[in-house]
Amino acid sequence: MQPPRRKRIFIGSADLRLAVVSPFVDRSHGTERALAELLERLAHRYGCQIHLFSQRVEGISLDATNRGGGESGAIIWHKVPSLPGPHVAQFFTWLVLNNLVRTSKRFFGAYSFDLLLSPGINALHADLVIVHALFHRLQELSRREHTGISVKPRSLRDLHRRLYYSLLTLLERRVYSDRRVSLAAVSERTAALLARYFGRSDVRVIPNGVDTAQFCPSTRLERRGSARVRRTSASVPYRSFPRHASRRKKRPAANPEPPRVRGESAH
Repeated sequence: MQPPRRKRIFIGSADLRLAVVSPFVDRSHGTERALAELLERLAHRYGCQIHLFSQRVEGISLDATNRGGGESGAIIWHKVPSLPGPHVAQFFTWLVLNNLVRTSKRFFGAYSFDLLLSPGINALHADLVIVHALFHRLQELSRREHTGISVKPRSLRDLHRRLYYSLLTLLERRVYSDRRVSLAAVSERTAALLARYFGRSDVRVIPNGVDTAQFCPSTRLERRGSARVRRTSASVPYRSFPRHASRRKKRPAANPEPPRVRGESAH
C-alpha cells in the first residue's frame, strides 16, 4: 500500500517535502554525485525539505538536520540499517528495511511527504524514478554475446550474478511498467530503451547538469595557472615527452642481425 501524502501544494512551492531513497550518497560515484548535487540545490536554493533514507551519506551538506521537522531548506538523513551478506541478499533487505524505516517515521515521527523520489529501483511505490541504466539492456547484451552457446554458471559468483540480474529485471518490469510511476531518463537513449522494453512513451528526459561555478572557462584557466606554479616550484624535476614520440622510434627488424664479436668482419 502506498504511504499517504500531505495535502496538495502548488507546483514550485518551497514547502515541498521530498522523501528520497538511495542505498548511499557520496561524491565518488557518478549517479550518487549527481543525486547529492541535486538534493543540495533543491534544499539550499529552492527551500525544499529533503528526507534522505540511506545507509551511508558522505560529502553532502547535512547542516540542517537538527532544525526539526517543520523547517524548509533542510536535508534530513534517516539512517537505514544494513546487513552483511551476498549482494542480492543485501539488496533485498535494503528494499524491506528502507520501507520499514519510512513507515515508522510516518507513523511515529509525525513525518509526511509530498513525493517519493528514487534514483533507480529502491522502492516499489515511488512517485518518481530517475533512470540511469537498465538491467534489461545488460541482460540482452549478455545473451547476445552468448547466442547459440549454452553457458552454465561455473561458480557461485556466476550463479549469484545471474540471480541478481534476474531480480533487478523483474523489479524493473514491475515498476517501470506501472504508469502511475513517473519516469525521468538522463538521456534520449535511456528514454528510447524505456519505450522499447516497457512501452513508456511518457518519459521525461532530464540530463545531468554540471555546476557552472566549478566547470567554467575562468575556473579552468585559474586551475591551469595554479598547476603550472606547482610544477615549476616542485623540487622533483620532470620531463615532458613529445606527443606520439613512441611512433617515431625505430621498430626492430624482422630478422635482427646477430651481435658481432670484436675483430670479426661482416660477411
